[in-house]
Amino acid sequence: MKWCGLGKTTLACHLFEHQANEGSFDGKKIWICVSENFNVVMILKEMVESITNTRCALKNKDTIIGELQEKLKGKRLFLVLDDVWNEKEQLWDSLKSKLKRIGVLAGSVILITTRSYNVAKTTHSSYEHNVEGLSKDDGWALLN
Repeated sequence: MKWCGLGKTTLACHLFEHQANEGSFDGKKIWICVSENFNVVMILKEMVESITNTRCALKNKDTIIGELQEKLKGKRLFLVLDDVWNEKEQLWDSLKSKLKRIGVLAGSVILITTRSYNVAKTTHSSYEHNVEGLSKDDGWALLN
């Protein structure tokens, strides 16, 4: 099982693992920890690496997209972008346009975890879920 953090990452991890058992994503499930380095080419390369289980030596965006098109054609994708910090709309637009070019089937899911409300707004997500922290009493109860 994939190591999971607390809160948002844990929830995403449970959804990811549930979908692995459910089988509704044709085995095309990709988990990428993005953190502060939001690089569109790097994200696309990590997608290729996740699908092929090999290092991606491709450098050109169009070639990488072509590889993803070949591997994901006619498939549903479950993509997790974990711990995203980037709030730059032009970078999100760039990533979205590349993902649209890949042409995965309707019903694909992109799940983004972030600590930033601004990231959630910048992505123009169709659904947002705010994971609430524990109350002070519940937090102390865990330590007792």
